Amino acid sequence: MSSAGRIRAVLLCAALFCMSGGAAADTIVLKNGHKIVVLSVTIEGDKVHYETRNGTLTLPKSIVDHIDGRRCREPGDCTAGGTTNQRWR
Repeated sequence: MSSAGRIRAVLLCAALFCMSGGAAADTIVLKNGHKIVVLSVTIEGDKVHYETRNGTLTLPKSIVDHIDGRRCREPGDCTAGGTTNQRWR
């Protein structure tokens, strides 16, 4: 499957999850404007791993504009109870 096909599949899964009414904590905002609502996010190097009700998925960090939410963003960096909204360049 091509990279664009994988991204489409991930976005489809995220959209289905959003419509399922699950409680979410974070929103991954992609550079193309799409939003993925997830349970939690972990960033490791150039990868963004995120949890959904159906398991863990991964995106390249290069396609992520920012993450809105209040959970851990990078190993050792967590804003308990606050709101994060950092943009990557």
